[in-house]
Amino acid sequence: MVCNTPERAAALYRALPDVGPERLLVHGRFRAVERADRFAALNARLGPEGRIVVSTQVVEAGVNLDAHALWTEVAPWPSLVQRFGRCNRTGRAQPALVHWVDVPDPAPYQPTDLEVARQRLRDLEGGSVAPADLHFPLAPPVPWLGSMLRRVDLLGLFDTSPDLSGNDLDVTAFIDAETPGDVFVFWRRWDPGAPGGTQPIAEELCPVPLAHVRQFMGRARGQPALRFDHLLGEWVDLRPADLRPGHVVLLHAESGGYSPAWGWTGDARDAPVPEVPRPAARGRAPVDGDDTPNSDPQSHGSTFQTIAAHTDRVAGRLAALLAALSPSVSLPRDAESLRLAARYHDAGKSHPEFQRTMQRCGAPATPGVHWAKAPGRGMRHQRSHFRHELVSLVQFLEAQGWRSERDVNLAAYLVLAHHGKARLVIRGFPDEASHAGTRCVLGVQHGEEIPGRVDLGAGISLPAYTLALDLVELGCDGEGRPSWLERVLGLRDRADLGPFRLAYLEALLRAADARADEVAAGELSGAAPLEEGEGGAH
Repeated sequence: MVCNTPERAAALYRALPDVGPERLLVHGRFRAVERADRFAALNARLGPEGRIVVSTQVVEAGVNLDAHALWTEVAPWPSLVQRFGRCNRTGRAQPALVHWVDVPDPAPYQPTDLEVARQRLRDLEGGSVAPADLHFPLAPPVPWLGSMLRRVDLLGLFDTSPDLSGNDLDVTAFIDAETPGDVFVFWRRWDPGAPGGTQPIAEELCPVPLAHVRQFMGRARGQPALRFDHLLGEWVDLRPADLRPGHVVLLHAESGGYSPAWGWTGDARDAPVPEVPRPAARGRAPVDGDDTPNSDPQSHGSTFQTIAAHTDRVAGRLAALLAALSPSVSLPRDAESLRLAARYHDAGKSHPEFQRTMQRCGAPATPGVHWAKAPGRGMRHQRSHFRHELVSLVQFLEAQGWRSERDVNLAAYLVLAHHGKARLVIRGFPDEASHAGTRCVLGVQHGEEIPGRVDLGAGISLPAYTLALDLVELGCDGEGRPSWLERVLGLRDRADLGPFRLAYLEALLRAADARADEVAAGELSGAAPLEEGEGGAH
């Protein structure tokens, strides 16, 4: 039985008798952990009495159902064809019947799409809905009322920098035009004054329409609803009016609104909501602190590694990746920019702030030795928002004489973007304090002295210099050198690069960086090193 909305599916499920065949409710407003259990049950062996499944559109694709009978609400024709395919897939059921039910409420579809489907269903009445019998001329185009992804929107999404509140861009309008956007809800218990704990894991998130969550929050006055403030690094109170698509909302387990048997109900009587076990309870390392403005989880490693040692490993893994690429992928020119970026990507870890963090993690304070990785987790800098990639970018451009050429700018882009924290825009956060009136961007102070004799491997050693942040400003600096925005826009808008090729090259460097960590872990454990093509698809 396929309904168009979770509400009707749940109401129908509740109306079924408690005796008889096994019953199963499946829709998209379950937490991931319960949703996975339901899809596993769909594929389980049937009992002697069979099974009744009440579902929504989630069974239209990717589910291998073979029903002897199918009831479906009227839906757009492509959806109906998918639903018909869930009836008598093997051809062994005799008879196998499909029943359709008209509904007055078109949600979540467009009324014109349902009218076309009704006419086709009436024409098929009493006949076959096997794939070979579903021949209809294409319907006249129906004006689409959703959000069109224009070129300007695509180029705007290329810059993944968070907004001034630290939130990611909202892309829901381009993913699901039928709904005004979902938010993701999870439930925890916490003591007063210490809410939240770690960030949610995927298994405990439940997608719910924004309007439903806003209504629930309005009814549940006095019950806390929180969101994570990326600027403050803590959970803060959330008002219904401030809710936005894509928000991750934390509710107290005693607030209710969810049942493992029914999914999202919006009913406060469904309390307490059982918590989903988190990583520490599953034998995996905890990730506390990975989401604070001071944390640097990508600098965790299996052992202490110098910048030179880690850089040599990244360069080696990048060479293996480039050698394993299909001949159809043409990278003769961009490969050199990739190699340059791999050599300089972690040069900024020579910054005194990063080295102090390494020493707090137990790295020896050896003169002339600069560390890139430390074992363990929970690494935090004293400066909020500190990003070594920005220092690496300035060091690389300093080494290149601040030239603004295509290949130099490409390597510089890859250096800055290799952790995905900055690409097109380099912008400080409102809570970053200046030092003696000097601007601070991403935890980096203009005019700071960076020590010399930084070994990058391959015989490259960086001299000492004074860190300048003029490139983050708009327009040319006092010496006529272009800003970072001008440099990267020139790359993005080039016919031989563009956003997709830039993203691809960035992915190659990121993969090499991750594989270098696997190599280091293998060397520590005595395992065989990765061969070409290992460690993931390419």
